[in-house]
Amino acid sequence: MTTLVVGASGATGRQLVEQLLNQGQHVKVIVRSPEKLPESWKTNVRLQIISASVLELSDKEMSEYAFDCQSVASCLGHNINWKGIYGQPRKLVTDATIRLCNAIKVNKPESQVKYVLMNTTGNRNRDLSEPISFGQKCIIGLIRLLLPPHVDNEKAADYLRTKIGQNNPFIAWVAVRPDGLINEDKVTEYEIHASPIRSAIFDAGKTSRINVGHFMANLTSNKELWQKWKELKTIVKVESIREFKNSDKPTEKATRYYISSIEANAEDFQNYIRCHWSIENSLHWVLDVAFGEDASRKRSGNSPQNFSTLNKIALNLLKNEKTLKVGVKGRRLKAGWDNKYLMKVLNI
Repeated sequence: MTTLVVGASGATGRQLVEQLLNQGQHVKVIVRSPEKLPESWKTNVRLQIISASVLELSDKEMSEYAFDCQSVASCLGHNINWKGIYGQPRKLVTDATIRLCNAIKVNKPESQVKYVLMNTTGNRNRDLSEPISFGQKCIIGLIRLLLPPHVDNEKAADYLRTKIGQNNPFIAWVAVRPDGLINEDKVTEYEIHASPIRSAIFDAGKTSRINVGHFMANLTSNKELWQKWKELKTIVKVESIREFKNSDKPTEKATRYYISSIEANAEDFQNYIRCHWSIENSLHWVLDVAFGEDASRKRSGNSPQNFSTLNKIALNLLKNEKTLKVGVKGRRLKAGWDNKYLMKVLNI
């Protein structure tokens, strides 16, 4: 497996390359100043160093470098100094993303190439309608005016979202949005969320660069992890209220979140969620109450699956027997006590 990395000379890009090499991958890096790279990279047979500016390569050269790569990762960013923030190129991340995607499309790969973009938690995913406070909107609006790199990050992600989309035959993509980056020596436990769980402006968290590199590397190599995140389109928030009539119990309120790979309106999602819970209420809850399935101690071999199948068959038979006006549990007990009723349940 081969991954092409741009921005490899940066602090996070280096961590990504190290993680890719640790996984045994072949890696290509495009860097302007190869002399700044670690000496161990220059002798690594699985690492190809391409000395060039990603924006100055010809279209032909770009497509050649991307030709045999199964994934492309961008850790490009602007230097935190006057020239890096206000100098050229103003659209480094966006233009590099466009050029790399065009190179992939020119090559017409047989299977989709994974494109992993390192972005920023300050950039909202507009497909998910991520809520932010009015104060944060005002601050981000000001940042857009004063700091061109933030606009560059937004436009790069928007290009993938609107121009590449979710059904491109040649490219599948994920944008990784870490919190404030810090340096650590080792990979530690970390959590991945579809959307920020705290304010990027007023309560920004911290994420180690090595953890970001570790996650991005895993995205390129772990198929299950990639499928989980590449098709995420919607986050659903459901607020439910449960009232108890003729009871002193207080009203219960609960908030549940769902993630989905489909795009739908609130009414459709409500129907989907109600259908999901109808399965729980009409099947699994009945199996637990009437058949004691949750308390079952069957553990060995295929016995759990076999008895679960038998329970479902028995449940369907009992539900189809309508003459006895009691619940499923009562019908089950009567079928065990009365052979004539058992024959009626079995329709014999």
